[in-house]
Amino acid sequence: MARYQQLNPLDYMFFVGNEVRKRLGLPGVNIQLLLELGAPLDLAGFQRALAGLHRLYPATAARLERAAVSGRPRWRLDVEPDLRRAVHVRRLSPGTPEELHLQSERLLRGRLDAEQGPALQFHLFRGLAQGDVLVMRWPHALMDARGGMILLEELQRLYEEKPDPGSLTSVGDELRDDVAELIAELSPLERMRTLLGGALGKLPADWEDARLGRGPVVNDGRGLHYLVRRLGVEQVQQVRDASMRMCGFARMGDYVRACAIQALHHTIPQPLPPQVGYSTRQLVDNRKRRQRAPVCHNFFSALPVYVPAAIADDRRATADMISESTAQALASGLIARRYAAMERMSRVPMSIMAALMARALRADPRSLLARGLGNAPSLPMGFLGSFSRPLPAFCGAQWLDSYGIGVILPHEGFGLNLTTPNDPDRLNVTATYFEPRVTRAVMSSFLDRFVEALMDPG
Repeated sequence: MARYQQLNPLDYMFFVGNEVRKRLGLPGVNIQLLLELGAPLDLAGFQRALAGLHRLYPATAARLERAAVSGRPRWRLDVEPDLRRAVHVRRLSPGTPEELHLQSERLLRGRLDAEQGPALQFHLFRGLAQGDVLVMRWPHALMDARGGMILLEELQRLYEEKPDPGSLTSVGDELRDDVAELIAELSPLERMRTLLGGALGKLPADWEDARLGRGPVVNDGRGLHYLVRRLGVEQVQQVRDASMRMCGFARMGDYVRACAIQALHHTIPQPLPPQVGYSTRQLVDNRKRRQRAPVCHNFFSALPVYVPAAIADDRRATADMISESTAQALASGLIARRYAAMERMSRVPMSIMAALMARALRADPRSLLARGLGNAPSLPMGFLGSFSRPLPAFCGAQWLDSYGIGVILPHEGFGLNLTTPNDPDRLNVTATYFEPRVTRAVMSSFLDRFVEALMDPG
């Protein structure tokens, strides 16, 4: 009998996003994590560890399949893992950082075919003087960034312990239904009401987002690029000192967003109309504390935050507003209502959802339907946090650095990802952007202002 891993509602929404992008001729909603190593990767040992990972988390080797009647996507688990499709080895020619960047951008723009190959794929680039670079790539519909970080830890553990892959069995990730538990207290009527606006959060009257993107929208995918800024130990210590001085203990996330909003405010032409401001999203990991599972699922929430342009240059006031908005959203039960709304929406056939979304994006990206999935806030920002334990080496090679990047829609203009590499005392900022909507010069200027704001003691 065939074995499947069903989608939770957020997984399903990302699948809809993939279908929308396909209709627009764009790459899917994928996550890409680059690991820079100080030596050649032990390829045989890595493949052995990956074979074990496929046994522990069958969805990592699964292929996308659609139910015959409903067309609903799901992961088929009872497939023979194929390491040849999961691991691709390439030699850079020339062996330069510039060529690596070019090749990783091509990957970012390319389709990830989860129907023919495994959902989790690796590209090993060789030829750089310092060592190999391993690119870990997966569709966002499989899992969130935290899930990917857990899998990297598991790969290193399997590499070190060297168990026989055939002796391993699934940890049961495919059997989990954490969303059902999360929304269990909401009645059917309350779940229906979420579709009428109960899951949107408190949107200010006559609100309009200020946008960094100002150029034309070209939906051909070729304008997708990324830039990286790396902050070393001394710089990160300056950031932490400034955050502690301005926001106090355990509010680094608020501080970082406030700095990014100030940088946006200084980059976007002024003045702005009174109703225009900056929106962002506070990301909340819904996994229980100290719980590693669920891994191969998306299980986070993006709570809306709105910052008036009038206070955007005041980082303390902006950080306080972000903190207060998040606390209000959590206290109001917005997380459960949002998942309940997604649970209802996920019952709509994907073809209908994707058609409606694609039409809305073509007509007006600011429409309510488009905002459901495709319309990013003024400041789209994601985080890849630290590991639960240091990983000085990965599969036989020293771990030098890492950073994550993701795919965006052209009308969004740009997206940020902050990565705390293996060393928590360092920070990498990655900006994905779409030309000509956002030019390289504008993106570079914004990143410089952002880094400057992060280290500004105020």
